[in-house]
Amino acid sequence: MAVRRWGRLDADRQREEVAGGWMSGGRRSVGAGDAAAADRSHWLVYDAENVEKPLYTKIWCLCNVQRGPDFCYNPPVPYYHKSRDKMTCVVLKAVFPLLDGVDLASCMLVCKQWRDIAQDDYLWKCLCARRWPSLCKRPSPSTVTYYKLYGTFYKRRRHQALPPSRLSFNDLDFYIDIWAEGQSIFSEVFSGLVLHGGIKTLPTGISNILRYRLEGPDYKMMLPVEPRFSVPLGQKVSVSVLVGRRDSSKFACIVNKAMFDDINWTSFRALAFDYLDFSPIHPFISGIRAWVSLLFADAENDEVANVFGIEMDFCDAANNETEVLWLLDMLDWK
Repeated sequence: MAVRRWGRLDADRQREEVAGGWMSGGRRSVGAGDAAAADRSHWLVYDAENVEKPLYTKIWCLCNVQRGPDFCYNPPVPYYHKSRDKMTCVVLKAVFPLLDGVDLASCMLVCKQWRDIAQDDYLWKCLCARRWPSLCKRPSPSTVTYYKLYGTFYKRRRHQALPPSRLSFNDLDFYIDIWAEGQSIFSEVFSGLVLHGGIKTLPTGISNILRYRLEGPDYKMMLPVEPRFSVPLGQKVSVSVLVGRRDSSKFACIVNKAMFDDINWTSFRALAFDYLDFSPIHPFISGIRAWVSLLFADAENDEVANVFGIEMDFCDAANNETEVLWLLDMLDWK
């Protein structure tokens, strides 16, 4: 059972204890709840075993003299507790203007008091003034708060997922022609589903570097070449790729007589590229390349390269199926 100590405190001593934390006779100093309570005498009861707790948690009951110590009720919030909240508010208003936007937004999640102070639009106006000084020189006040402006433009927007394209690979056919010194060495038409499906099983006799790349998680459009054809080394080899739409019978050019200038024998492939031609309704889109790769197997003859597959990609702008279909839809269809 906790030891209860009783003491009669007059109003002057209560004020003195609140101001200076005065202790006397083994009693812990206790403040009055408000000015009216400080003018009256009260009986105070507290738990002597819990002296390490904050002062306002040690008061057990506050009893009126006329009703005796057996009548208890919950004490009012101590005066010094309200003063502490006011002091905290002053400190926060001095510290918050020194924070950046991310830290200030984090402070809004601490408690209601911090949130109310951090939501002051003046703080966010100061942040906007540091980053965009001209923004604070608007001729007329705006209905948009500085808090919303900073949260919208302080960093780049993340990449947003595209809606489904109007095209599908089932609607497309790809026309691929390859020449060596002006002579046709490969000419075939492939359905878009074949190019989208890729090479299901990689053949034997290819380098580990090429196998590791083809088995990677990146999006690829590949088609197997059966039967295989050979490319004479030392000759000029070029490629053309057209794409046709089954739904409208229109065509677009992807690659027009591009040369395989880059032959990488470390990765066993040859690269050619050309810039895409877009529709006039997309005048601000340019500089996107289409890449075509010839995939080589290990050849027994050093004078020719044995091609087992063809790869095509638009890695400058499109890295998945939806992005590729949107890119093809924006071509200059004739």
